[in-house]
Parts: sequence; C-alpha cells; structure tokens
Amino acid sequence: MIIIATVALVVSFIVGRRKTAATPGLLLSLFFLSFAFLGATAWNWSRDQNGAGLPGQIAADPNLYGIGTGAFASAALGASIAAILGGMTSRQLFTFASINRILRTPRLGTITQVASVIALALWLVGQGTNLWFRQNYMDTNGSQAFLTTFSLIGPLAGISAFLIGSISAAAPVRVAAWILASTWWACTSAAGTRLAVGFVLTGLLACILYWLTSRSIPRTLIAFAQGAGLTYLTLATFAVTYVARGTQHGLTRLAALFASPSVPQPFDLNTWVPGLKWLVSSIAASFPLTEQSALRAPPTEIILANLNPLPASLLNIDPYTFERLWPWAWVPLGFVGEVYGAFGPISVTILFFAVALSAGIGAAWLQRKGLDIAIVAILVTTVALGFLAIQYPSRSAGRVISFVTIGPYLAVLVVNLAKLFRLKTRPPTAKQLHQAGAPRDVEV
Repeated sequence: MIIIATVALVVSFIVGRRKTAATPGLLLSLFFLSFAFLGATAWNWSRDQNGAGLPGQIAADPNLYGIGTGAFASAALGASIAAILGGMTSRQLFTFASINRILRTPRLGTITQVASVIALALWLVGQGTNLWFRQNYMDTNGSQAFLTTFSLIGPLAGISAFLIGSISAAAPVRVAAWILASTWWACTSAAGTRLAVGFVLTGLLACILYWLTSRSIPRTLIAFAQGAGLTYLTLATFAVTYVARGTQHGLTRLAALFASPSVPQPFDLNTWVPGLKWLVSSIAASFPLTEQSALRAPPTEIILANLNPLPASLLNIDPYTFERLWPWAWVPLGFVGEVYGAFGPISVTILFFAVALSAGIGAAWLQRKGLDIAIVAILVTTVALGFLAIQYPSRSAGRVISFVTIGPYLAVLVVNLAKLFRLKTRPPTAKQLHQAGAPRDVEV
C-alpha cells in the first residue's frame, strides 16, 4: 500500500500541480505519507521523554507493511486520487502570488487584528481571573460556556490573525500583530495549553517569509537572528506548557516556569535535546496511537454515530467510553486508526478521497466566485483536519470531516436557491410615483 500511495502522490503532483481543486488532496496526501515514512522512527527516538501523554513503553512498528504505515498510506492514497481527479477536471489555477496580494491588504490585516482582540477577550472570560495564579492545571474560575466555546477557537483565531497581520503591507498592522501575538503567547503559556507553541511557530514562519523577500544582507541577518531566537522559544514554550501541568502556574508564575531546570537554556545546546524530544514525541505519538486505535477500534455503529455534527447529548451518544486507550483514560484513540481497524483500508481510502475531493470542489468554486481569500481558509482547515484525524477520535475529528465533506455542496445549494428565489426589482416609473402622490417633477 505504501508503494501505491507514493506513486499516486507523484502522479497527482504531475497532474494537479498548481490546480486549485487538486491542492487540498496534495496537502493531505503529503501530510499522511510523511507520517507513514517517518512517524515510527520519530516516536521511537523521542518516546523516552514522554511529551505526549502516551506511555513511553508503547513502541511503534517501523515496518513499512505494518498497521500504522498501512493506515496512513490508505488515507494518503484516497487524497492523491482526489487530487488527480481534481487536476484533470478543473481549470482554475492556484497561485501564491494572488493569495499573497490579498493577504497583504491593510484592510484585511486590520479586520483580523480586531477579530483577534475580540477572541482574546472571550477566551479570557472563559479562563477567569485565576489565570494570574493557579494551583492546578485547568483549574479555571471563568465562564464554563465561554471556556468550552473559545478554548480552541480563540487561540486558532489569534494564530490566523497573527499570520495575516505579520505579512501586511501596512507597518502599523504588522506591529499590532506582533504585540497582540505576544499577548496571546503569554496568556496561553501561562494557562499551560500547547497552542502557545502555535504563535511562536507562526512567528518563525513570518521570519522565513521575510527572509525569502529580503534583498539586502542586513535584513537577511536580522531574519536569521529572529529565526534562531524563535526556534529556541518554540522548544522552551513547549517545555513550559509541559511543566505547567504539574505545578503552580499562571501569568505571575511565567518567569519562574521559564527558569525551571526542565526548560532548555538558550546558550546550552545540550539542554535543547530533551525539549526537542518533547516536541517531536507530542506529534509523532500519532503513529503508535494509530496502531493502537486500529487494534482497539470501537464498534462500527459507534463510529458511524459519532460522524454526525449534532450535539452528543441530543443523540444520547457516549463519546468517552469507547474511544479511550484504556487503561490510560486520558489518551483518546485516533480517528484514522479507528476507521482502519473497524472498516478496513479501502474505507479509509474512500473516506479521505471524499474529504479531499469536497475540499477541492469548494476551493475551485470559491475561486470562480472571486473569493480567493476563502481558498486559504479551506487549505488551513484541510491541514487542521489531518492533525485532528490522527490525534483525536471520531467524535472530534468526525464532526469536522462531516462539515468539510458536506459544506461545499451545501454552499453551492444555498447560492443556487438564493438565485432561484431572488426577487428582481425595477425602479418605479414616473406614472407610478404620481399615482403614489409624488410631485410630477420628481426625477426617476
């Protein structure tokens, strides 16, 4: 399967290169194949640091014909087939130049920063006043409704706004984006959420983009210095969020957390290795998790019930009992492994074929409507869906998949219905205005 998936990716790249409808499939296929080839090795190297919550004694099978590799290869094959089909049937071209031009507009940068401020305020309401100092991890005293709604959406909105604002053509927007991102980073690090690493990685990406567009040696040196500092900060931030979960934390304890012996030191490269292993293990844990999920897959009716986007309480669904890696109750199963174990490799291929094809159709349709900026949202959602599918169970990943799969078709249906029922209005004539009581000299 791994060989077939690799050949399919190469063919999809040749056929679908620069095609809008093929881009989501290409991204998903490359994402899954990367885990298929590197996931087992990365986990076995880093599992002694146990930065993912998955027990370190669980080893990954590096065999290219093993369960984990087969699950990821099946998903990659489906995405590649969708990319091939999208590349053969679509004429819309995806160009980074047009997307970059739209993202750099000052108006868009300003709107996203305002949205980020609002998201931060709502996120803080959910966290509560004890964000200043907490005894235990997730011991919040804010609004539970706001915490549930904005604990994930808020930081993701902040990361997106930071990326757009950091490349804006307007200098005030860029400055505001960095200040706001720094605030987000401090708050999320103090709360112990690993989403804090996302802000540092986004800053590192902004530095890389700055370096690619630099035409002078001083700017290149500045970009390299910033990149080195942010690389260290990425490892240190991940270590801080890991340490915060087992000790007192909060904004008033942030400096003390960074002074912890477990946090890498900036000028001692030997201390970077444990931090790097923590970071790698948190991502590479998806490989053994997929293997274990395939071996311990829940009943098929549970997975099918969890795929719907409706609330679990409304359908009387138990999203917890069947989708945990018992006896480690804090470790959820992975969706790709669940589907692979319960339905087989062909079902995984068909599923991600449908996901990538729907995302490609949606992107091409939006481009025809002149909404190039929405393509970025689809691509980001597609990559985020890949991460969800390998680290979260069907109840979490399945809901997003249902939206991505059905969303483009619903959008087309809504637009066509709106056109069908749209009322065509014409300006009133002079005779109609006179009959309504208007003076005769009124101009129409």
